[in-house]
Amino acid sequence: KAQPKTAAALVSKEARLRFLQLRHEMLMDNNELENLWFVLREYASAGEDETSERIDYDRFCQISVKCAELFGEKSLPFFTPSTFLKFRRDELGCISILPLFHYIMRKVSMQQTRIYLSYHDSVGDGYLRESDLDAYITQMLPSLPPLVELESNMVPQYKRIAIRKLMFFNDPHRRNRVSITDLLVSPQLAEFLELRQEMSPEGEAALSGNWFSLSNARRVYSMFLELDEDMDGMLTKEELALFGGGGLTKFFLEILFEEHIEVWNSRKKPSAGGRRRAAKNTRMDFPAFLEFVLAWENRKHEHSLAYFFRIFDRRKQGFLTSHDLFIFFRYVHERWVEGGNYELNVDDVKDELWDMIKPEDPLKVTLKDLVACKMGDTVISILTDITGFWAYDSREMLMQEKEEETEE
Repeated sequence: KAQPKTAAALVSKEARLRFLQLRHEMLMDNNELENLWFVLREYASAGEDETSERIDYDRFCQISVKCAELFGEKSLPFFTPSTFLKFRRDELGCISILPLFHYIMRKVSMQQTRIYLSYHDSVGDGYLRESDLDAYITQMLPSLPPLVELESNMVPQYKRIAIRKLMFFNDPHRRNRVSITDLLVSPQLAEFLELRQEMSPEGEAALSGNWFSLSNARRVYSMFLELDEDMDGMLTKEELALFGGGGLTKFFLEILFEEHIEVWNSRKKPSAGGRRRAAKNTRMDFPAFLEFVLAWENRKHEHSLAYFFRIFDRRKQGFLTSHDLFIFFRYVHERWVEGGNYELNVDDVKDELWDMIKPEDPLKVTLKDLVACKMGDTVISILTDITGFWAYDSREMLMQEKEEETEE
């Protein structure tokens, strides 16, 4: 492959950009899509409303000819026999025009997004690196109404928050790049693109739960600042211990930092002198904190389960034994006793966890087992967090209280 800044590389990049520009010009724009809707309604059979207007295959072909006259080749891919067969037909062989129109709009939108993402593919291999995603988000920010109040000094942090989610859930092998093809169909990009919509009367409340919303960005960054007691832009184990009410065990935090900081130091690829400094680095920066928060707040997701499994698998064997579970829970048990709770048998809890996971091999737990059991999030909480274990131990009482509240 041609190296960056060589003549061949520059020619290759220019050719790729021209190709993308040509692809963009072949897409229907908003005015053309609006006119397409009028054409569909013109040829459709009359109905009580837009949802009941329908066309048969003959009308479908007539619309194809009409659109070719109006829009040229842009509309041809949407009026093929296979497209017609994608939709449910009534007893007369007719389809509704509304689902057809929505299908066309989605296809155009996805093609537009693919082109926009490809513009930022700096290497030209179909993948985006963090710097590419940074450029993409920078370009998108002015067109996102919900972010109109994003302060200029908050922009760098917002981009880190957005990039980290796109990377965390779409870079499972931790290669520091995401496939454009995978990103296009990912729920994370769809979540980010929700911000293209105009603000509803509910305002930010309409984006409740959206990681990319302004309110969430402020929440996550404020969380980091509150934990960063010495305000040096990094978190120590002692500072992170206050996360989520302070329920995480010291042992889990020790292993977390060993695994997490080692991974992040390797990503930064320090120089020879820097490696010695990196080895002594026992603090967590903001991007590393974001990855932890994403894993913690999405414990049901298989990528989050993989994140925690790497921490539990201290010997890097690819599996966990009952002893591994015992070691992690022992420190939760210590916190439990310190809190003045009733005495419990650690082995009993270990056996409960084993029954919960139901591993294929009775002697070891794999990541596949943890994902398949559908209770991986509960397992993680029990092994790492005294608050999580208390919630598990008190689940019947909490369920009863919830039922009583519902009855009232």
